[in-house]
Amino acid sequence: MLVTTKLASHAQLDALKAVSGPLDGLIVKLFTNSLTIDHDSVAGDFTEATFDGYAASTAIAWGATHFNANNKAQLVGDTKQFTAGASVASETVQGYFVVDGSGDLVFAERFDSPVTISEEHDAISVVPVYTLGSLTTSA
Repeated sequence: MLVTTKLASHAQLDALKAVSGPLDGLIVKLFTNSLTIDHDSVAGDFTEATFDGYAASTAIAWGATHFNANNKAQLVGDTKQFTAGASVASETVQGYFVVDGSGDLVFAERFDSPVTISEEHDAISVVPVYTLGSLTTSA
């Protein structure tokens, strides 16, 4: 089993979130289709939300690199809130996906339970979290 030191893990995340790094400038979008997210998913697989008042987020502002309860290096982004406007047609949001400046998928997450937006001021808040070692692969 390959083991990476905490120092190396911390440095990796710091480099990823640095200006012009792969995590710099990422934006959050909500998706409405029910799909299985896997390592081969691409941004085009997701149906972006369209409810009145919806817009993709501003760039994620990452906090300081830290270690979670499982000793994995982690970044937590600022809260992104998506609020419905006045002319809302009911829409069920399944989760969120995060893309880079080229529109390429970086990561995505389904909500534990879908969230229905059906009235003015209904809102969804997303706190993006990026953890090293959170990917699982099969050999």
